[in-house]
Amino acid sequence: MPPRHRVIAQLIQRSIARGQLSAAAGILSLPQLAQRFRVSSTEELQLALARLRSEGLIVMRGDLGPVVSDTPMLTQVMSTSPGSHRPPLTRDVIFGDGARRVGVTATGRSETTVEPASLDVADQLEIARGTPIVHRRTVRYAGDMPAALENAYYPHDIVALVGPAADVETIIDAAGYRRVGQTDALVARLASPDEATVLGLDTGSPVLDHARVLYSSKDGHVRAVEHVRTLFAGNRNRLTYEHKQLDA
Repeated sequence: MPPRHRVIAQLIQRSIARGQLSAAAGILSLPQLAQRFRVSSTEELQLALARLRSEGLIVMRGDLGPVVSDTPMLTQVMSTSPGSHRPPLTRDVIFGDGARRVGVTATGRSETTVEPASLDVADQLEIARGTPIVHRRTVRYAGDMPAALENAYYPHDIVALVGPAADVETIIDAAGYRRVGQTDALVARLASPDEATVLGLDTGSPVLDHARVLYSSKDGHVRAVEHVRTLFAGNRNRLTYEHKQLDA
């Protein structure tokens, strides 16, 4: 059973997601929160609020008290420990879960093309420059607000040109490839003017540039089958990694 303060934090988070608590309500009264969520311990309530603050769901107004954040912070669970019967979560599911948690709808706008691999993409996919690749560009929205810009690249000999709604991971699995590993690189930087326009940010706003290369095996041969560059708006996303020993 989770600690009591985490249960309280989850109850408050659900009220925020349902719109029962919002930034428009102003400063939240601690006694009213304690009464509403049946909390008898001041320390447990403070621990719950500290957890919500770390997740970007509330902010503290000095000594006045907590306020629901007016910019929803999406928690993206970028990696979880694999289970023997549990496939890895897709990016659509990860983003959708993060949006649902703060009470907004996750949507996306995608376009897919076949093009020659640039130097950077060729390096990541370990192919020759100019080799045909499939490029899927997706702008992800949380409600009506753009939250992430995603560029995914796949070797064309594995993934043919597919529609925006096609499940590429399923296509790779159907081709006989088994996921065996990945590498992630994270860079915090400032958005370029074009990136800021797409994400609805001011020029020079902070973003998190996340790059992932996925490796799969077929017939004993391991190769890079997917390279994804995702640009997250710095004030709207929180990335987490969860790992657990399989024998623990």
